[in-house]
Amino acid sequence: MKKTITKGTGNESVMIYDGKIEWLYDPETNVVQKIKVPEEYQLEIDYFNLFNDILNKYDISVSGNDTIDGRTAYLLEAKPKEGSEESILSDGIKIWVDEETWIP
Repeated sequence: MKKTITKGTGNESVMIYDGKIEWLYDPETNVVQKIKVPEEYQLEIDYFNLFNDILNKYDISVSGNDTIDGRTAYLLEAKPKEGSEESILSDGIKIWVDEETWIP
């Protein structure tokens, strides 16, 4: 799976994920990060469509940090935007994102 992310600066970051390893390239810094995804996170879910749906239809906020299985994670909350059409989520969702790997 490949995803291109356009930043506010107009530069595009590229993410490639083969189900086991994720590569992130940032052209601003000319740096590639290689992240081995732990087996428990190697799901066949299309996170990009899920996150695109959330970003388009929900207001996202960082609610703080939490410890999950001994690892620090950011707690993100997504709440429906006013007037948004029905989405895959009804009342909102909480997402914990690993602080080190950035994997949900």
